[in-house]
Amino acid sequence: MASNWAIAIGINQYRFLQPLKYAKRDAEVMSAFLTEQVKCDRIFLFTDDSPPISGKPTEPFRANLLRVLRQIFEKPFMKNGDNFWFFFSGHGIRHREQDYLMPLDGDPEDVENTGIPTHLITNYLRSCGADNVVLILDACRNGGKKSGEGIGRQTEAEARQTGVISIFSCSPDQYSYELDAIAQGAFTHALIEGLGIRGRCATVERLNQYLENRVPDLVGQYLGRVRQTPYIIAEPLRRSHLILMPQHANLSDIATLKNDAYHAQTDENWDLAEQLWIRVLAAASGQDADAVRALQRIAVKRHTEVSPPQAERFQSTEASANSTAELKEDTSEKSTPPQILRTAGQSSYPPRPQSTVKAIRRRSVPSKEFEDLVIFTEASREQARVIPWENLMVLLLGHIIMGSLLFLASAPIWAWAVAEGCVVAVAVVGLWLWLWL
Repeated sequence: MASNWAIAIGINQYRFLQPLKYAKRDAEVMSAFLTEQVKCDRIFLFTDDSPPISGKPTEPFRANLLRVLRQIFEKPFMKNGDNFWFFFSGHGIRHREQDYLMPLDGDPEDVENTGIPTHLITNYLRSCGADNVVLILDACRNGGKKSGEGIGRQTEAEARQTGVISIFSCSPDQYSYELDAIAQGAFTHALIEGLGIRGRCATVERLNQYLENRVPDLVGQYLGRVRQTPYIIAEPLRRSHLILMPQHANLSDIATLKNDAYHAQTDENWDLAEQLWIRVLAAASGQDADAVRALQRIAVKRHTEVSPPQAERFQSTEASANSTAELKEDTSEKSTPPQILRTAGQSSYPPRPQSTVKAIRRRSVPSKEFEDLVIFTEASREQARVIPWENLMVLLLGHIIMGSLLFLASAPIWAWAVAEGCVVAVAVVGLWLWLWL
């Protein structure tokens, strides 16, 4: 089952900035929602008067927030399929082309030393080990000023590069409004609606569509002719298909996510494919057979893939160590799929299954019977090319003996030929004997 952790920060009573009315309440409502609906395993709440955590204060001073961030993200503690949520409601300032979140003691006259850079928070969040991080910033207030550019552009660029899903309450040149009528920020109110029962937005894409319509409606309803347009950065595109709220996912949401998982598997991007199939399985409450089979195949793939150096070691050591019986066994077994021998693995992988080792042996190590056959064939060829001298002597002796016997048998003919003076007969008989010998 997926694990969810969260940090929620809401600051009203700033020391050196204009106080806010409902930022603290926004963080508290968001914390309650993450606990009840998202089922977070752990939530760290930081507000003006939040209770201590494990005896440690939770006031959102800069030093305190940085200390907690260092401790939480000291080493990875989450895995694929998990989510980490970060929510901030308060002042944000853009200073020298950098975006800063302002803590309780943030000083607008010394932003670099009293603010917290958004890229620092993003780096911490990415180190948790979860394959999905959601950064929610209701902080585009620019120190309470309605003029000038607020935060967003730099954080947006970082989100595109890192893959962190970043949700902004308004555009950088807009103001994020608080609504007295509902005692809450317009953005946070719409966000909880969208993720909750009213909006039932399971995916990032559907949540973005909901916020784009709902927030302008709220501020227009209560404040008249003002503009506030929230937006979400989720890149690459497949991240917009991620399911944030599995309880609201429909068949179409799951099918889209499965399609992304199939594409990743086809591209042999096993890490991404595994992440997506885990999320498909979570959205389907563990009942998706395609996801189960795909995760099994990925596990087998990772367990059985052999790198070229490992294959060479198998070839050199097994050629002399294996008996004829080992090389003959399981001849009907299908050979290892080509991609297993083609894909480069890591030398630190666990030992490979015996079937893979046998496949390598059959392909690379000649059997004993084959070696004997080669030796026998080569010897036969040599014998065919070279005739021993003993055989030549026997053949010559045979010809001499047979010639002598024939000469003796033809003696009467020789005598008659000489007596009669038949030169022709003598020549014929002599030629015949010469050809034979």
